[in-house]
Parts: sequence; structure tokens; C-alpha cells
Amino acid sequence: MEEPTAYRGTRFCIQYAVRAGGGCPAREFYESLSTADQAKMLALFKRMGDDGRIFNKEKFKKIEGTKLYEFKSFQVRIICSFQPNQRVLLLHGVIKKKDRYDRSDIETAERILAEHKGRGEQ
Repeated sequence: MEEPTAYRGTRFCIQYAVRAGGGCPAREFYESLSTADQAKMLALFKRMGDDGRIFNKEKFKKIEGTKLYEFKSFQVRIICSFQPNQRVLLLHGVIKKKDRYDRSDIETAERILAEHKGRGEQ
């Protein structure tokens, strides 16, 4: 079974991670956003999918001390991971009001990634 896809570009396919129980936390977070915030995130997914990178660190960057990255639109963040076969896996979304992530957000994203890989879909 293929992961649910947020956007299929010419460079990357942006997909949602699926937990062991079948849930897609990043998709659920995305769907809970306002229409305007969804449009901003989708624009970032399209840029990454088609161009292969986002140069503006205010919109996409590596999360310090991890192997994870984040799509950013003001306080809306979706944590992701680069995967084989030109895929970006969306893991966990948060509304971030502080400069630093709560460690629990990083641990949640890492746990979702582990569950997704544990399903045998890499």
C-alpha cells in the first residue's frame, strides 16, 4: 500500500507517514488547518516537490540536533524526513509558539517515523 500523497512533483513526492494503527497524524493536522494555512503549506509542498529544495530558511529548514526537517509558515510547522526514492515523508504537525521545539514534538515525530518504517513501507 502506498502512503497517502500530499503532492507529487517532478523532483520529490511529498507523502504522509502512516502509523502502525493506520492513522496519518500530519494529514490530520493539515486538514485541521484553516483554508489559508492549508494553501500556504501546499505551496511549500509544491515548491519542494517541483524544485527539489526551498532556499528560504524561514519556510524550510533542518531541525537542529536531529535528522528531521520542517516546513514552516509562521507558527504552523510540519515536521518531515527525507526518504529513499525521492520522497519526503510528513510526520507531525504543530503550532509552534516558542523559538524551540518541545522535546515531546521531536519524540512524537521520531516515533511516527519508526512506526511507519515498522509497517514495512520504506
